[in-house]
Amino acid sequence: MHFVYILYSLKDYRLYKGATSNLQKRLIKHNSGGSTATAKRKPFVLIHIEQFEDKTKALNRELFLKT
Repeated sequence: MHFVYILYSLKDYRLYKGATSNLQKRLIKHNSGGSTATAKRKPFVLIHIEQFEDKTKALNRELFLKT
């Protein structure tokens, strides 16, 4: 399974969109500062999840959400 997710930053009130195959591990990484793209914007709240069986479809959906 692959997931597309949207996080809401409680620090700067902005959204972050991403895709992963391990949602729980990825959320921990974002909120612990382990991701350079979001380290200065933590903490985050998960506000949206979409599940896909195909990685390509998940990445295409992520790209759509980011544009």
